[in-house]
Amino acid sequence: MYDVERGRLLRSDPAGNLTTLDGPFSGPLHTEIEDGASVWLERTDDPEPLDMLLMERFAAAVRAAITRGAQSRSLEDASGLVEIALAESTGEIDRLRALRMLGFRSDRDIRVLATLAAETDSMNPYIGVLRRAGSVAQWAVVGETAVLLVSADARALSSAPFSRLGVGPALPPLRAASSLGCARVALRFAVERPHRDHIVYWDDLSGLALIASHVPAHEVVGLPDVQAMIRLSSSARGRDMIASIESLLAEGSLRRAAAASHLHHSSTAARIRRAESLLGFGLDSPIGRARAVMALWLMRLVAGDVNHGLRLDAS
Repeated sequence: MYDVERGRLLRSDPAGNLTTLDGPFSGPLHTEIEDGASVWLERTDDPEPLDMLLMERFAAAVRAAITRGAQSRSLEDASGLVEIALAESTGEIDRLRALRMLGFRSDRDIRVLATLAAETDSMNPYIGVLRRAGSVAQWAVVGETAVLLVSADARALSSAPFSRLGVGPALPPLRAASSLGCARVALRFAVERPHRDHIVYWDDLSGLALIASHVPAHEVVGLPDVQAMIRLSSSARGRDMIASIESLLAEGSLRRAAAASHLHHSSTAARIRRAESLLGFGLDSPIGRARAVMALWLMRLVAGDVNHGLRLDAS
């Protein structure tokens, strides 16, 4: 039997032992089945009188096996199909079937985007933008997040209208659920628009993704650098200092940071000096700037968790 979607060719010998073949196979008795599967009857001797009946029954059994799982689920609308395609518990055949019905090809990578469930009003217009750009795109609300399933070559991601967006990695269709998990991690680091990091790509997180997945939030909150950054963020003046820190880290020098913030460089320098005294470390060395970057991103991580019920207390 050959299933073109899974790229798998199975051969059963007379004793019922299954082996996987590498190349294409064709026998004298061959039947095409829906969903890309084909079955053959291999004989080394002359055909038998009941071979055609055997092939008919064999094809019917394979067809039933392929469709059994999918028939037990609701496939009536795109949202239901997206949920099936992204669920961890979905089997390979059901996942590929759902993706095909949504318009995705089994041999092309896909990507999952995650945003807040409250952002659904912007979904359909943005889906239209993606489709006009030539991408396949579908969406649904899955749990506490609204998710978009897009082809890996999707353009116009930077123009997404959402206040926060996490972008998962491009993966083969059978790993769609993994891309969703990564997109949700990236969403936890995103800062509300108009911040420059309101769109976060999981591919850019590196070790931060590992921390988000394996370090409990209460341990992250307990880090002294994170606590200091949270205290800064609790007042308007402190948030101005954080904005100057972010500009310094992004631009690399006080003068460029001041220009990017539309401030005089002496004002930016004063903010940075005050922030250094409150943080307890300087920002004029590579290690100091690395600590600031880590503290900022980890603060974003736990701040993202606040939206799901975690209380921050850095007092």
